[in-house]
Amino acid sequence: MVHCEISGVTDHRMANDAECLARIRSIMAKTGTRRHAGFDRESRPPRFDAAEIASLLPADRTKPYDMHEVLSIIDGGDLDEYKAGYGRTM
Repeated sequence: MVHCEISGVTDHRMANDAECLARIRSIMAKTGTRRHAGFDRESRPPRFDAAEIASLLPADRTKPYDMHEVLSIIDGGDLDEYKAGYGRTM
């Protein structure tokens, strides 16, 4: 917890080995092949129309919004969040 949420030294916090291996597999599945420098992956259609992004943002731009919802537009919403527990007070 200290290294994931306070110091930020580690990137992911897993409950057990099985969860850890599943996360590693998920990350590696997204890298593509070395020969093509990772640009050989096929993107997936968005979960919903990209034109709907405006509905995800508040009219008052000083108000907070959920960036997870904005990012859900791309690649079918498949996201491996990096350092999810770090910087929550920011």
